[in-house]
Amino acid sequence: MGVRGVVAASALVATLLSGCGDDAGAGAVAEDAVWRTSTDPVEVRGLAWATGSTVHLADGTEIHTADPVRAFLVAGDGVFYEPLAQGEEDGSSFAGGPLYFAAPGREPVDTGLSAYDREIAASPDGTTLVLLDADHDEGSAVLRFFDLATGEAFTSEDGMGNDHDDPEWNLSEAEVHVRGVSDDAVYVSALEGSYVYDLATGEGRPAGEDDEPPGWDADPLHSPGGRWRIEQRDTGPDRVVGRDGEEVDLVLEEPRSALSWWADEETVVGTVARGPGRTNRTRPGDAVSLLSCVVPSGECTTYPESTGQLVLFPAGSEIQGIYLQGGDG
Repeated sequence: MGVRGVVAASALVATLLSGCGDDAGAGAVAEDAVWRTSTDPVEVRGLAWATGSTVHLADGTEIHTADPVRAFLVAGDGVFYEPLAQGEEDGSSFAGGPLYFAAPGREPVDTGLSAYDREIAASPDGTTLVLLDADHDEGSAVLRFFDLATGEAFTSEDGMGNDHDDPEWNLSEAEVHVRGVSDDAVYVSALEGSYVYDLATGEGRPAGEDDEPPGWDADPLHSPGGRWRIEQRDTGPDRVVGRDGEEVDLVLEEPRSALSWWADEETVVGTVARGPGRTNRTRPGDAVSLLSCVVPSGECTTYPESTGQLVLFPAGSEIQGIYLQGGDG
């Protein structure tokens, strides 16, 4: 989406952030805001998915939001999410609305921030939230980091060209977006080119030849680390095979099981279809449910509550949303 999608609410975000100085983070958000410092981190590994106003974590935890979810990220003690706007029927990516936080057993709270597709991300371990903030009127952009483990917040302007003096400067013509996050760095298409920022300090530097975000050229059939791959078949369950040719013995409840992508190195995601068909292709009348399997144990879980629902996955996933048909009854 880039800055063209970010600038619409930038004035609001700038106002929220203006009250605490360069390194204080969100000015309108109290320093002790419940989402700012994590005290009981949720499980971020494995498959997280959402239907309606419920986010399901891999360990079975359910987090309830006040409104249907448009898009979400798992981090800190819960999930950061954008509600569906009035009149919207579905979503999968952040669109520029207010960003809320919800945790198990707690009422959702408004963070005071706004969220945009590819402009907000969380570190794989869920300890850092990164937000790109652009101010169209000022012609500037910054990255804002929220260390959820410590409550610290800081900003970086490295690579953002904020010292320009060109009267014809137009920030809205630039393509600036967050490309991905690793355990210790965030990769950004900045105003001055591709940059890499240290998650611990916010310090940025121009990206080198080997500086690419995790999975930027990955085959969705291969696990992120490359150890496993999905072998898709027309008949019989899809298989998972190791790089040395060893096959994972998947413990499946249904023979019509299709695998399509990886939530992480150990979690493969797909669907199961119940109906009279003999192939893995979904037929009219089938009841389709979400499926995940853990490798190398082969333990699989089917989620019947996903049948007939629009299922959303965390922003940045290989597949962000899918509708699962409900069958004939």
